[in-house]
Amino acid sequence: MKDGHSDEKLIGRVVATEEHPNTAFEFQFWADKAAKIGIGSIVEVVDPETGARAYGIVTEANAYNDAPNAMSDYLGSQRRPNAEGATLRPEIRTFKAAVLRREPEEPIGAAPIGCVFLADDEAVRKALRCDEMVLPIPVGVYGGEDGNPVFAEGVHLLGPESGHLNVTGTSGLAAKTSYILFLLTSIFQRFGADASDDTSVAAVVFNVKGTDLLYLDQASESLSDGDMRIYEACGLEPKPFENVVYYAPSYDDTGEIAHSYRSHKDLQKPIPFSYGPEQVLEHIEVLLNQDDVDAKADSLLGFLRHGLRDGLPPVADSSGPVKVTTLAELVDYVEQMMVAAEGNQYKGHHARTIQKIFNRLSGLANRFPGLIASRGEGKPPLPRDKFQDRTVYVIDIAKLDADHQDLVFAAVIADLRERMSRGGGAFGVSRLIVVVDELNKFAPSSGRETYTMRALRDIAARGRYQGLILFGAQQFRSRVDPQIVGNCSSSAYGHILMEELANPIYSPYPPAVREKMANCQQGQVMFRHPHFAQPIFVRFPRPAVLKGEDGVKRFPPTEPTPLDRLLSKLRPAVNLQPNDIIEAVNEAFPVEEDRERGIMALLGKLKGVDVALLSKSGLRKLLQECGGTRKSVATRTWRGVDELDDPFAEPEDRNGGNA
Repeated sequence: MKDGHSDEKLIGRVVATEEHPNTAFEFQFWADKAAKIGIGSIVEVVDPETGARAYGIVTEANAYNDAPNAMSDYLGSQRRPNAEGATLRPEIRTFKAAVLRREPEEPIGAAPIGCVFLADDEAVRKALRCDEMVLPIPVGVYGGEDGNPVFAEGVHLLGPESGHLNVTGTSGLAAKTSYILFLLTSIFQRFGADASDDTSVAAVVFNVKGTDLLYLDQASESLSDGDMRIYEACGLEPKPFENVVYYAPSYDDTGEIAHSYRSHKDLQKPIPFSYGPEQVLEHIEVLLNQDDVDAKADSLLGFLRHGLRDGLPPVADSSGPVKVTTLAELVDYVEQMMVAAEGNQYKGHHARTIQKIFNRLSGLANRFPGLIASRGEGKPPLPRDKFQDRTVYVIDIAKLDADHQDLVFAAVIADLRERMSRGGGAFGVSRLIVVVDELNKFAPSSGRETYTMRALRDIAARGRYQGLILFGAQQFRSRVDPQIVGNCSSSAYGHILMEELANPIYSPYPPAVREKMANCQQGQVMFRHPHFAQPIFVRFPRPAVLKGEDGVKRFPPTEPTPLDRLLSKLRPAVNLQPNDIIEAVNEAFPVEEDRERGIMALLGKLKGVDVALLSKSGLRKLLQECGGTRKSVATRTWRGVDELDDPFAEPEDRNGGNA
């Protein structure tokens, strides 16, 4: 033992020359050829005279022998690669390390010259200042599956001191989503576990691609022994999220069926959502072409937005303000404006401008069926009042095309930003994490500034003070708005393509570190955090939730049948029970092959129709118009009710079809 270290941890010695001296932030050392050390390794230097210590992380590695040049080595090996030279050339391996921490902290001087030890558990904790953290959150392990846990300071990751996280890596190779899910598990289980302050936390996640995030409440089937050891080292329990709420767009204008791959009968069904006229006007720039929203159109849209809140002025008569609650009513109002303009103007808005907006609004319900409610106020996703502690809210938009996804994302981000502006605990939890994948799509570094980009900038700049934290991910960090990534105090870098690493934003990292980022394996990231003087390479386990591809096999998704859609459509009909509808359909279309065709025809007839007062006889007539057969003989139904005894039946029904 020497200076509290075992000899097996002793690997080398600091070397400082006049040409390459030690500095306050960097030192060099040589190490034994057999030492298990490389880029990212943490070492400890001890001054034998003063006992001062310095902790560093290896950023560069070199090896050479005493051959003055290549020709000397070539001739010395007798021009044969496998020949033994006349003399055995000594080989040395040198490393450059960046200082992580020093003891004592002051005064800040050059790194000491002394023996170099491979950092043990306690040295790793001190080097990363884990011993000073108030709200430690595990972010992975250093040194492999059996390594030391690495912690991030909660007040720097989740605010208020600093906040936000950005994850970069090649799609399919960097496991960006997996790392964010691991961090959410870590935050939910460890954030504030030993604190008395309010550390309630929730997360909002967008499922944009496939089924990756649709089974967060189901246990994983693919955790390895190495994954389990990492969870154990981090003090975490490998289990799925206990509280998950799913939202998905409405399948159609009924607003009762969710358009989602998570449709198996054994799973909790997503809550259908849709948008009404208020959200449509608020995010109209997402729905229309850029050329459509000029200054004149924007003025008219502003007039309509204001009217939705306070009531629109009457067009046809002198009655009170017109209250608009549905998209159909809004379209009707704009049409009245167009008629009143009579080819000229109405309230300062030109007739052609009014007609253009009318044409665009009237087509939205058909362009965005289900997502935009034509005859309802809309039911946006997420709780209207308070979020629940340790709950994940998943907004599934994987089945939508790009335009539909843009609308949902813009509306949700705008809603969260507006709540943030209120302050005073508007979320109901002390921290709300919003996870945004493909950040370069919604906030690109080039192109026109959109409302969504401004909202994300505002969240990145002020969110940490109000408890709204952004976890963003993308394949190319260089293509994301610099104001957003610049406000993210923590960053994680997985496998990154060399073309991306050639961008100047990666120039602060030494060439060897960039080379390692280009070769990161799945389950490994370089983590940069304000509490660390230098970035650290860490490993993380697979998320303890069911993978999307495994979930699809266990819970095969099913599409809603035409009968499901019809039952949903007729749910508001006070005079019809589900059994009434099923019986009428079976009677009208006794042949199963014709039944689906008939139901689809009926759904087409019911589109835009108020079905609240539809009766049994009315339903039968509609089915007959769709090609169904008329009931011509008295029959006893499967429910055991004789139609001949039905006092509410039509005369033609009571007489066997002969009026």
